Amino acid sequence: MEPIFRIEQKKDTATGCLIFLHGTADSGPHIGGTIRALKGSSARFPHIKVIFPTASLIPFSAHGGQEVNTWYDISDFTEDAVENTEHIEKSAKRIINIVNNEIYSGIPMNRIAVAGFSRGGAMSYYIGYSYLEGLAGVGVISSWLPKTSSIYEKLKKPSGNLSPLFQAHGDLDCLVKPKLAEDTVNIFETAGVKTQFKKYPTIGHEFDRSVLDDLYLFLYNVIPDE
Repeated sequence: MEPIFRIEQKKDTATGCLIFLHGTADSGPHIGGTIRALKGSSARFPHIKVIFPTASLIPFSAHGGQEVNTWYDISDFTEDAVENTEHIEKSAKRIINIVNNEIYSGIPMNRIAVAGFSRGGAMSYYIGYSYLEGLAGVGVISSWLPKTSSIYEKLKKPSGNLSPLFQAHGDLDCLVKPKLAEDTVNIFETAGVKTQFKKYPTIGHEFDRSVLDDLYLFLYNVIPDE
């Protein structure tokens, strides 16, 4: 397996960690390079290391069954979409292994965040609200969950340790309609998740410097420098 792409912290030792998950048909090194290009020198946190794993190659139904790197298969981009739970489980195990490695290195769970774009954002929901409790935060860009998602049942069970959620979405997104994201955020808010939902009037299914600036601000707040 290839080494995982990283953006290292500026200080000698990391006291926090962000795991950033790419979208469909992308890779960790590519999206990491994109973030570095958009943010410049400010892509590096003083204290947070950023890790960019690459998803496995799987057939993707929404792309006509074409094999692409993505975290899990989904039938389409609607509120009734069917998610492949086996793929979710396999990807979750990989990401949890990364989290456990960071905990072993000395970074506590409450200073580790997960975020992602598109399918990576959807996978971030699952990591933060289905598989792990007590992460510093969850960041989601241009994504949503269908109404059949198993996360919604878990959110009905009271928990005092729900990670805060940052959600970003372009008003011009033609792939994942903004209403899908709004409906998802509303469910999380109703369940007691502290949410921050930001919409961007000039972008579609993508992110730009302004989205990253807002995500970074969220991360500075949930994983403050020590």
